Amino acid sequence: MDKKPLFPFFMSLILLLIAISFPVQISIMFDYNLFEVKAIFSKLTPLNFIVMILLTYTSFLTFRLDAKVFILLPFLNLFVFLNNFIVAEYGQIYGHLQIFSVSTVFLLFSVTYYKKDIYKVYHDLRFRYWLTSPRFNKNLPIEIHHNGVVIKSETFDISKTGLFIKADICNNIFNINSHQNIELIIIDNKRRIKISAHIMRKCMAQGHYPAGIGVKLNHTEETLFWNKEIKKLTRII
Repeated sequence: MDKKPLFPFFMSLILLLIAISFPVQISIMFDYNLFEVKAIFSKLTPLNFIVMILLTYTSFLTFRLDAKVFILLPFLNLFVFLNNFIVAEYGQIYGHLQIFSVSTVFLLFSVTYYKKDIYKVYHDLRFRYWLTSPRFNKNLPIEIHHNGVVIKSETFDISKTGLFIKADICNNIFNINSHQNIELIIIDNKRRIKISAHIMRKCMAQGHYPAGIGVKLNHTEETLFWNKEIKKLTRII
């Protein structure tokens, strides 16, 4: 998934349109002008407002790719079913079959959040590929300095924002705790490029990737220097 998926934009837009449809329906049913806001909102029930707020907030979380949207979805569906049931029970426009069908369609609509590819994007930053810088395969000798210990290894790939460091040369790389800050010295033609970073993930060999650790560079002046150096290392014009 090289580009940001369209799901967050379209789903958030649809949820927002559904929220807006509540006052629009009132306007149509009671033949109000859309600018008669006070009259329209006086016809909305407290339950209508709850559903509208939940729809709007779910739309916001969807667009932001916030995993909290999965906490909100069950409550949203519960209130949608409850609201629609009351409309069918006490209203004179829609019957129970129509309302049940609409509620079921909305439930199926919200289940799309749980599709494997979409679910992973919301829960794991590693699957938001459009946020990451291009990676370049580059084997460079590297030293990891942590707690007075120096671990020698080499990179598998590099980018402007991070590195993947092999662990097959020296497996004690895995002994460093995740999210720990480390100092790195990258060696290129006897030059020693010093940068600071923190460990984002550890993984065993998978596909063409060897076992190793993924590190993200800390935002320092050294990182700005690295952004210039990477052009030389990868021969990017």
